[in-house]
Amino acid sequence: MTCDSCTTAEDDIGIDDYHTLHSTYRIHVLAAGGFKDPPVLLLHGRNLDASIWDELGTLKLLAAMGYRAMAIDLPGYGTTDDIRLSPNTYLKEILPALEISRPVVVAPCIAGRYAFPWMQRHPKDLNGLVAVAPVAVPEFAHRLSGSEVPTLVIWGELDARYPVALGRQLEENIPSARLEVLPGARHACYLDQTEIFHDLLTTFCKSIYG
Repeated sequence: MTCDSCTTAEDDIGIDDYHTLHSTYRIHVLAAGGFKDPPVLLLHGRNLDASIWDELGTLKLLAAMGYRAMAIDLPGYGTTDDIRLSPNTYLKEILPALEISRPVVVAPCIAGRYAFPWMQRHPKDLNGLVAVAPVAVPEFAHRLSGSEVPTLVIWGELDARYPVALGRQLEENIPSARLEVLPGARHACYLDQTEIFHDLLTTFCKSIYG
């Protein structure tokens, strides 16, 4: 955090930890902020789950700034059931169970496999995308050419799994996209440069929601 008043507000914010149902399948949710506040939906990377956004303080930070911050475990991760839904349709299908609409979506690593198809097929369902070194860039960059969804691309300078060149590919293909490279950060750049990541994320949310 960068301001004392917001830090104080964060101390009083609780995290709701619960499961919601899509059909008969349980989806694990961590949430903070008011139900009517502008939504930010946080997905997660490989070998992680929704709890990472609690550990980093991201949920409370967003809630303190007036957003409805929600982090979910993807299918088969954490305590979400291994739901047999296609990644191409998953987010579209479960959104009613989350009781939000048109969120800003944060999609690191494997979450790109879920966020990119949603952005391509249903762009009006998203207010914005924060793509954090996501997978599937070669597959979707050209498909998203001409997309009007506001997009922030964040990459770690030292990402040994996916080169920064993939981030530039997104920036070149999506008209609204802007690439930010985090110095000295590896693939999960939000772990190495959390403060910078938070500043970029909150600034982007302000640009979307005002």
